[in-house]
Amino acid sequence: MPYRYLLTCPTILAVCAAGFASYWGLALGLTWFTSYLVAGLGFSQKLGGNLTVLPWVFGALVVLTGGYLSQRLKRKGVSSRVCRGMLPCVTIIAGGCALPFVGAMPNDGLKIAFLVFGSAIGSTIYVVLPMIISELTPHPQRAAMLAITTSVVTFAGVLAPRIMGSMIQNAATPLAGYEQGYVILGVLLLGGGLIGLLFIRPEADRRRLAAHAIAAPPLPSVRA
Repeated sequence: MPYRYLLTCPTILAVCAAGFASYWGLALGLTWFTSYLVAGLGFSQKLGGNLTVLPWVFGALVVLTGGYLSQRLKRKGVSSRVCRGMLPCVTIIAGGCALPFVGAMPNDGLKIAFLVFGSAIGSTIYVVLPMIISELTPHPQRAAMLAITTSVVTFAGVLAPRIMGSMIQNAATPLAGYEQGYVILGVLLLGGGLIGLLFIRPEADRRRLAAHAIAAPPLPSVRA
């Protein structure tokens, strides 16, 4: 398959957009979550460190549950568009709806709950992304396409910490900077989730890509 068709496939571009937005939240959890608890909310370093496990525990549950539901639906004959596209993208949108309200919560407990929920609920996209890429890509090109799409998605890990740091540095208070950064994350999740919801269509794009497939050359004969 010519790579120009694979790299411009709407489904592949959409799943990268959804994955990029979700990975942005993962990167902020790795780099700034504990700092938000300590410098933003005023928790002790020990308590902040203990609470750091919350996004990872919740995220692990989401990944296991989401992957199980997606695979179960697929076995029952549900289309890939629904079980590998709509299901994870709806959770990403749900996270995007929650995060802008982190700063409006009346107490620290609700702020943490909204932040953990919003940043981790869309983690199912990490499970279905390689499935969608494998579904659309010929076997000899899957490793390359998985590497390309993974690099696009994880590039959010380079941008997110830097942009959040700039927000905190330039805000009136550290807490305001953190909460502005989480609003940006919410907007990214809403955008990525909506793009995925509208354009992840594996069945339709698989038929479209099949029209551009190139027959493999015959293997040379070996003479004794």
